[in-house]
Amino acid sequence: MNKLVLHVHSGDQGVVSGALSMMNHFRRQADGQPFSAVLVATGGAVTWFRSDSPLADAAKELLRCRGVAIELCRNALGHNNIPESTVLPGTVVVPAGVFEMVRLQELGYAYVRA
Repeated sequence: MNKLVLHVHSGDQGVVSGALSMMNHFRRQADGQPFSAVLVATGGAVTWFRSDSPLADAAKELLRCRGVAIELCRNALGHNNIPESTVLPGTVVVPAGVFEMVRLQELGYAYVRA
């Protein structure tokens, strides 16, 4: 099974949009094969995963895909003053993004930074 953990840290809209696009490319390339793809947002990137974000529709589309997950760092949400109640439904808030990325790598996920 192909397993990807895609890390996005930048608060730049273009970088986060590019990461969402990379997730779509990975998903499409799987072409019916089993896969798991997790986007882990840390730092300023978490600001783009709010319900009122201009990137919300693209993220929601990905979240509807089997095998895809979006995880947000709770520490980054706090540093950016974003209440968990405002994040996109379907995203998962993890205590620490860096710990989650190490955990996923130990499970065989390939790490890619967007």
